[in-house]
Amino acid sequence: MNTCTTLDASAFDSEEDTVPQLTGANIRVAIREIREYSYRALVAAGASPGEAATGASQVLHAELHAGVGLTGLVADLARGAWPREGLSCARRAGARTILQVDCAGRSGGLRVGPYVIDLAAGETEPAVVTTSAEVAVDSMLNDPLLAAARMTGTSVTAIQLLPHEPSLVTMATPEGNLAHGELDPAAIVSLLDTDDLVGLEGFVVATGVRTTETSLARLTWDTPGQRAERRLAAARHGVDVDRATWRVVASHAQHFLVPEADS
Repeated sequence: MNTCTTLDASAFDSEEDTVPQLTGANIRVAIREIREYSYRALVAAGASPGEAATGASQVLHAELHAGVGLTGLVADLARGAWPREGLSCARRAGARTILQVDCAGRSGGLRVGPYVIDLAAGETEPAVVTTSAEVAVDSMLNDPLLAAARMTGTSVTAIQLLPHEPSLVTMATPEGNLAHGELDPAAIVSLLDTDDLVGLEGFVVATGVRTTETSLARLTWDTPGQRAERRLAAARHGVDVDRATWRVVASHAQHFLVPEADS
């Protein structure tokens, strides 16, 4: 006689299968849906599978921990198709490695951020990577920054460099801590241990930065424990997202793997 064993849902199952629910102007979706819809929308926009997977992780992380992932994705989709031109890089000689990147028309945290972060993380010595491409230093960069910090075993810092005024900074540590805030030009020079970028404007990623108690105290910190609590709550109850924003993402995702008209 055959028997049937009922398996209880695990935490992973609950993450995957949270049922969407309407809550006023919002819709409640599962973690997996955010990741899958983001991936499909990005592929439909012309991103490669690898770019789309990285971007979907960025969107999910930013949505879970700051509530801005999907709005950031919609803003990126509004830029149009992803460019296929490659990036180019020039190395500047000096006491500290400085790489200057030409992003070939790319802009934004999804299209530029991971490439610049990977370049900095790939250097064997502390490095500074700069580009004039428009990239906001916000929560969309947190996931690749944390991954780079874990891989390199050192802090990885993104800076939205502004000439002669405070710059936005996000720092990820190998322990999984995140810090975000503004630092004045003198603190940026101290952080990067070089004055070669004084007066310049652009997006900068640096490894092996020099921190001081004063500069660290100016930043707001987010710990792995805090993020784990938010993720667990999302896995159990779903994520409330703006219905109109979700509709835009879903409409782009519908174009994923659509067959050709003559196939």
